[in-house]
Amino acid sequence: EILCKGDEQCNLMRAKVIQALNDLNLCAEVVSTMDPVKLAGLRFRNLPSLLIDGRLAAVGSSHSVNDIRKLIDLGSAVYH
Repeated sequence: EILCKGDEQCNLMRAKVIQALNDLNLCAEVVSTMDPVKLAGLRFRNLPSLLIDGRLAAVGSSHSVNDIRKLIDLGSAVYH
């Protein structure tokens, strides 16, 4: 899940996550949460934020596809 404002940074994070999933041959739903009320309730101040299986994995859009791939791969190893 990507928590974001629906801006360019959100789109960049989404594209990187989708590319990382494709590189790993994984099929997963990528959800973007942009509702300001819901975001306020989640208490995440730095956006975009990437949650993997409900856990904060990355903040900001500066992470490379390779960084995100490693986070997803680590999450897969931990949870499966």
